[in-house]
Amino acid sequence: MAGRGVMTFELKEARQNKLKLVESASTHISMWVNCIVPISASRFLVFDQERNIFIFEKNLLPTTIEEKFKLKLIGSFCAGEEIKSAAFGSLQVIKGGNLAEDDQQEKESENRLKEKKKSYLRRASVQQKDVSVTDHQMVEEEEVK
Repeated sequence: MAGRGVMTFELKEARQNKLKLVESASTHISMWVNCIVPISASRFLVFDQERNIFIFEKNLLPTTIEEKFKLKLIGSFCAGEEIKSAAFGSLQVIKGGNLAEDDQQEKESENRLKEKKKSYLRRASVQQKDVSVTDHQMVEEEEVK
């Protein structure tokens, strides 16, 4: 529905141990929403049909009644493609279609990085030795003079 904007709801305890669904916060930005993903207790990702992603935040410690019932827009950007569904979590990208090969390539990449770091440290220690030798030689030459 585009007229009202985004609304959030909470379950409140009512009389006789019953639960009541009440509106907790809303925004009046008109949009056609495809999907809403909660990313924390107070923040939500909203994906609309215009290829936009909005991040809204609910104020958990409001100082006024207006703040209590208002969703604050934290950020928005255009995704480039319409997002029909989303889920909270992590994503592992499989490059070649084979998870074992990707793990092997990742290990090889890590090993190459370790080797580069070792060679850098060796060169740095050799350069440091050269500097200390030349410093020592300069001190000896100054003492001779």
